[in-house]
Amino acid sequence: MKLFLETAFRWNTPCPLTDGAGRIRYTLVGDAFHLRRKLRVLDLAGREAVGLCQVLPGFPPRYEAEVYGKPVGEILKDLTVRPACCLFPARNWRAEGPLGAASVSVWEGSAPVASLQVSGRQTVLDLPEDDSALPALGFLLLIRCIFADQEPRRL
Repeated sequence: MKLFLETAFRWNTPCPLTDGAGRIRYTLVGDAFHLRRKLRVLDLAGREAVGLCQVLPGFPPRYEAEVYGKPVGEILKDLTVRPACCLFPARNWRAEGPLGAASVSVWEGSAPVASLQVSGRQTVLDLPEDDSALPALGFLLLIRCIFADQEPRRL
C-alpha cells in the first residue's frame, strides 16, 4: 500500500495522508502541547488508528506505539551507532539509512518491510499489505516527522 504525505509536517496542523488516487485515507496530527509530544494518525471516522507518545524521561528518545488503543511496543532512536538508527524491538524492525536522508528503509532481518522516499515536500510511504501496515506507518512517520528533524539535513 502506498500513502502520500503531500505537505511538510507541522505540529498542531492536520496533514492528510492520501492514496495513489488522491483520496484521503488518514490524517496525521502532531500534538506539541501534550505533556509528552504525541503523533496521531486518525482514520476516516476520526478514531486514532496509530498513536505515538514520547516516553519521559527519554534517553535514548523513545515513543510508545499503539494501534487502535492497543500497545504494540516502543520505538527508540539508537544513538550507539553512527549515523543514529531507529529500532522497533517488539517487531524486530530496524530503519536503515541516515534518519534525515531522502530515503529510509525498514528491515526485519534481511527482508524489507517498508520504506519512505522524500522528494521536495512530498513523502511517499510504501507499506506492507498485511496487519503490519499500521505499525509500519507509525514507525515511518515517527522517523520522518520527529527523528529526521534531529539529524543534519541530507535532503
